[in-house]
Amino acid sequence: MFGRHHALAAVMILALPAAVGACSSDKKATPRVTFESQVSPGSHGTDCSETGTWVAIGSFGNPGAGTKEDGSPKEPVVPVDDGTDFGQGNAGVTCSVTAEGDGFHVSATANLTGAGGGSFFVDGHFTATGDQPHISATFTSNERGAYTEHECVARYTEQLQTVAAGRVWATLECDDAELKSQLKTCKFDATFRFENCVQ
Repeated sequence: MFGRHHALAAVMILALPAAVGACSSDKKATPRVTFESQVSPGSHGTDCSETGTWVAIGSFGNPGAGTKEDGSPKEPVVPVDDGTDFGQGNAGVTCSVTAEGDGFHVSATANLTGAGGGSFFVDGHFTATGDQPHISATFTSNERGAYTEHECVARYTEQLQTVAAGRVWATLECDDAELKSQLKTCKFDATFRFENCVQ
């Protein structure tokens, strides 16, 4: 009886490293973001005193800069992974792009600490083509406050922009974003790409 139990224990111990190895190889990819935003008065005139770049995390590069000898772009897209440094701060990225009806529900947040940093939040229903209405967004600057709108429109203006399980890339227009604490209304234009999201 003892010999049988001993043999069984030996088999279990030998199998343990294989099981542990299988778990460790199943690591999920780190969420990452590329985000650029601009603010302007839009149709609000003196109700908005903001203009220029709002917050940027990573870079969409410059397709017009041409390519290197190996065919890669001279100024490529530079995404930023969750938990890594960018500029004078550290980036945080949380996102989910999950199946919902005829498309996907997108809920994503990117933030950057430090001077010139801030955060971006987007939430809404996205389909793979066409304009995406009724999108909620909040644009926060660590120095200038947070503007929010619930009727933004997302569009796919570049060839590869779309939404799919775990990722989304689009441009966003928010014509009437409000900083309620100061009774300000401004227009925000942004491009965002979230990847490796929960799906």
